[in-house]
Amino acid sequence: MVKHLVVPGLGLIANLAMLGAILYLYIIGNADSQHEAYICFAIAGAWALVSLAYVVLTSRRAGRAVFAAPTHA
Repeated sequence: MVKHLVVPGLGLIANLAMLGAILYLYIIGNADSQHEAYICFAIAGAWALVSLAYVVLTSRRAGRAVFAAPTHA
């Protein structure tokens, strides 16, 4: 349970806190802080694309679908 519920939950909370801090800098900060926040969003977007590619490639190699197909009962 800890491995599959608590750890991802804490990771989600940490990610949301970091997102809030970056948004705070983007909205409230001076020009340099806003530019740094923009760089953070660009890095996060690039990392999301790398993560998506990883999930797709490893799923294909394992012969699994990325999304489960609906079953008709």
